[in-house]
Amino acid sequence: HSFKWGKIFRIKLNISKVWTMIISFVQEKEREKRDKDKEGKEKDKKTVNGHVFTSVSLGQAVQCSQCNKAFNSKEAFHCIHCNASVHKGCRDSLPICAKVKMKIKAFSQLLHQ
Repeated sequence: HSFKWGKIFRIKLNISKVWTMIISFVQEKEREKRDKDKEGKEKDKKTVNGHVFTSVSLGQAVQCSQCNKAFNSKEAFHCIHCNASVHKGCRDSLPICAKVKMKIKAFSQLLHQ
């Protein structure tokens, strides 16, 4: 009679271990997906309105080209085309990159000749 209870206890313990492993696996996959999605969004954010941004240290940029505020401890981004330096949150509101504007204007002039 006690053998039966011991066997049932071991089965329940094994089921619990398997369940824990499944939960850990699912959580890890969800974490990987979140990280991948976050990386994709950050990659998309490197090019905004024709600007191509790179991260810069605070010593290279003093003031945000969009909001005119100092960078303080915030991360700064620098456009390699027009040299605009902006806060991470200011990238979306920055007007079209000057280099892109010049290309559009040149293309437009070619079409109207």
